Amino acid sequence: MTITLGGSHGLTFANGKNIPASGITSAFEPHVTNSSSTMVVGARTVIVGSTAVQTPKGVFTTPMVTFDYIVVGGGAGGGNVPSYWSEGAGGGNAGAVVTGSTTVEQTGSYAIVIGSGGGVDGNGSASTFYGKTAAGGAGRGGFGSGWGSGGGGSGAGGGGGGTSYYWGGTGGAGIQWSGNGSWYAGGGGGGEGGKGGDHNGGPGEGGSGVGGRGAEAHTGYAATTPAANTGSGGGGCAGFAGETGNRRADASSGAAGVVIIRYLGATAKATGGTITNNGTHTFHKFTSSGTFTFT
Repeated sequence: MTITLGGSHGLTFANGKNIPASGITSAFEPHVTNSSSTMVVGARTVIVGSTAVQTPKGVFTTPMVTFDYIVVGGGAGGGNVPSYWSEGAGGGNAGAVVTGSTTVEQTGSYAIVIGSGGGVDGNGSASTFYGKTAAGGAGRGGFGSGWGSGGGGSGAGGGGGGTSYYWGGTGGAGIQWSGNGSWYAGGGGGGEGGKGGDHNGGPGEGGSGVGGRGAEAHTGYAATTPAANTGSGGGGCAGFAGETGNRRADASSGAAGVVIIRYLGATAKATGGTITNNGTHTFHKFTSSGTFTFT
């Protein structure tokens, strides 16, 4: 194996792979030098140029990086019902969430796919990174008794149940990632039942403030859009409210997923995504598909 020594600039291998100086671990015997253009370390030849250098007895290593990650699939859209139904529809289920931490060599690239949010009555698609897959949200909360509706499930599992007659169910709670303190994958709120037109009901709230809020029957307000790139579910549509001018408010689509990578240090060690730092950690946030590449 041939290696070019770059002094304070590190090493470049014959295959083009570079190791920065900060990643070279070596130990030297005192006062042992070699002024020739090459020196042999075991059966391996190291090219050192014409400058005398000390003979290493240690090894050359690629620097290692430990990073945390969160992968969130796209959320499902809120449910719809026929225009003449009084029942409100359930909120969309959130995408799955995968979190973890790993240590790798500071070299190479990783492809990232960001799952899209589902349209009304549609399912979200999966997000992938580092061999991990977070499935897209599928399905919606069910109908409650009477004219109520169920909230969507969250990426952590467990959706809000439908309530009686007028009220939409609350979307399932999402997940608060310890890497940045933000919430992801909240279920969508269920739509208000048509009998809520007498002002005795209301829509379900989105899970953890990031899921879409259900639509309102008594005002005709459509469901709200879930927080962008959180993998949260859309809000369900409201039922037909003949008592209030035949209004029927629409559901909302689910939110696209996201991949976030975090590692220690305020200096970026890679490219890809939107790069920020908080003084102690660097973050790469991917809201669309791309490549994470170490430099």
